[in-house]
Amino acid sequence: LFNTILVVCFLTRPRPVAISTSVRNWLIAPLVLVLPFLLRPAAPLWSPLSAVARVGQALGVLIMVLSLLALRGSIGVVAANRGIKTQGVYAWVRHPLYAGEMAFFASFLVDHWGVRNLLLVGLLLVGQVVRAHHEEALLAQDKRYASYLGEVRYRFIPRVY
Repeated sequence: LFNTILVVCFLTRPRPVAISTSVRNWLIAPLVLVLPFLLRPAAPLWSPLSAVARVGQALGVLIMVLSLLALRGSIGVVAANRGIKTQGVYAWVRHPLYAGEMAFFASFLVDHWGVRNLLLVGLLLVGQVVRAHHEEALLAQDKRYASYLGEVRYRFIPRVY
């Protein structure tokens, strides 16, 4: 479901009004998309933590789907202004798609613990934070986004961060 919505959004996305020229953004954004392919499932030990991890993964996917539906095609790899979205889950946090991905991958790590996965998930989390900062720097040039920053104070987790 998520991948189908993602492909439809990507194929129907509008042309950007502005796009990042940051070399760092052009390196980090694609890297964050490739890193999940390097994660490896490990034999999970069945425990209450495993059940919690699976709930976390499901919640992450749900947040990701709701984010894509709210974006309605305004999606890309690198930071770009394809219109300011402020409705749906974007009324609660500024980067719900990244937050959903972070929740999914952190939960995956809990269920599939390993040093390799720890390093990859750590890089993914840092990469998403950096991507969010790049997006905000670009979008803040739009007065509608500057206003949105004042209304929605949190990046990933309501009332936390």
